[in-house]
Formats: sequence, C-alpha cells, structure tokens
Amino acid sequence: MHLRHLMIASFFILVLITGIRAQADVADLNSMSTRGLSDVDVSVFNLNENTTLGSPLLTPDWKPGHLMLVEQDSFGYSVDVNLDFFKQQLYFRLTNGHINVITTKFVKAVLVDTSATRSLLFRVFPKGDVEGGKSDELNFYQVLYEGPEYSLLKSYTKTFLRAEPETPYGTSRTYNEYREKTFYWLKVGDQPYEKLKLQAKSVEKALSGEKAKIKELKGWNTFDLDTEEGAAKLLKLLDNAK
Repeated sequence: MHLRHLMIASFFILVLITGIRAQADVADLNSMSTRGLSDVDVSVFNLNENTTLGSPLLTPDWKPGHLMLVEQDSFGYSVDVNLDFFKQQLYFRLTNGHINVITTKFVKAVLVDTSATRSLLFRVFPKGDVEGGKSDELNFYQVLYEGPEYSLLKSYTKTFLRAEPETPYGTSRTYNEYREKTFYWLKVGDQPYEKLKLQAKSVEKALSGEKAKIKELKGWNTFDLDTEEGAAKLLKLLDNAK
C-alpha cells in the first residue's frame, strides 16, 4: 500500500515538474520575441487567395517544430512553428493558441516535422558567410547534407509584389503576389560556399576533384544528381569513403 502511495506521489511530482518546465520554456520563448502576444501580425496565416498569390511561409499550416536557440547546443523547445522567408523570422504557436515571433537573432537551428516520417533542418547563418559578400544579415538555410568534408544548403528568397490598379492602356497586376526563388550552396572542405545548379553535370563539375571516386561509386550505387536527395546521397557516400 505504501508503495502504491509512493508511486502516485511520484507521478504527481513528475507532472508538476513538467508543467513548471513548460511554463519556463514559454517564458523564455516569449522573452526573446520581438513583439507582445497581442501585437503579432498573423495576417500571413489568413491570406485571401482571391487577392494574394503565394505565401511568405514555409508551409500553408503549422508544423511541429523543435528549436535550438543561440545559447543552446541541442534542441530544447518543442512547439508548433512556421518560417517566414520574406521577413526571415520564425513564428511559434503555444498550446493555448497564442502566436508569437522570434527573429533569426535568437535562433541557431529549427527542425520542422513536415510529416510523420520527414523533418527539415534549418540553420541560421550570416548571409555573407554562405552567399559571399559582407552582409551580416542572419537568414534561414535548409541543410540538405552536412558532414566532415561536404555541406549542401538550400536558401529561400521570397519577394512581394503589390497589386497595381488597372490603367486605360491595359490590365496591370490586380493581385498581391509572393514569389519564391531557391538556390543551392555547396561547401567543400575549407573552401567557401559556392552557388550550385542542381543538375548532374553541374554537381559533377563542382566535385571535379572526386571524378574517379564518383565514377567508382556509380558502379554500385544509384543516385539522381538532378534531385536534392541524389546530391545529398552522393556527398554522404563521398564523406564515408574518406
């Protein structure tokens, strides 16, 4: 009987500790947010399809996410998330429905569960470190592969075109539009990132120093270098062959 009481007491203590930790996590996230809960612009989640094409967001709806903030070395927060590539910021939604936003200044990485079996990893880097130049603007980059010798990133650029009124000389754009462009960036060893065209010939040219090894790997592996999965698989095979 005493054992049963002890088990019940232990259970309630665990629940209490979990609740306190969750409240602390929420407080930490909110303290890093750029606006108060009531001031966050959530209009991007309710764009009128009749007046706006596209979206600044990663996905149309919320996805389970795991955050690694700047002072952390592992993923420590699990909340619903979405990424805004137009403003380069992260939205999160608490279990009580409140929405808040964190800029890239406070984020090191985010793991987005797009399905039960697929997750996308994003890391934050200064734009100049990846794309060249001196820009210290912090942007989200999707990590398609990262290993000891090779790294492949994907960047998302969203631009916004505002609707224009009709003119007597013809129909102008009568709707708002978010346009998306994506780019790929390959890093080999200690060399800086280089923009990569995701085509087999371009990938093999960028890895010309591994021409013989790639030919050998093709002998017993299948990978389509016109796809993200194929390029990432090749880089992993090259790393494993080192």
